[in-house]
Amino acid sequence: MMSGASAGRDSWYLFASIGGLESVGRLTLMLAAAFTVPTLVGLEVATVAP
Repeated sequence: MMSGASAGRDSWYLFASIGGLESVGRLTLMLAAAFTVPTLVGLEVATVAP
């Protein structure tokens, strides 16, 4: 919602920042899930979680 509003207002720096923060958040969650349970189950959770 926030990214759509920023794109509609031609606020591209905000749009890029929101996209970047979302990517960093997803990567962090994937790494946390992968290191929390270092088995095949952890890998499955890491790929499905975000």
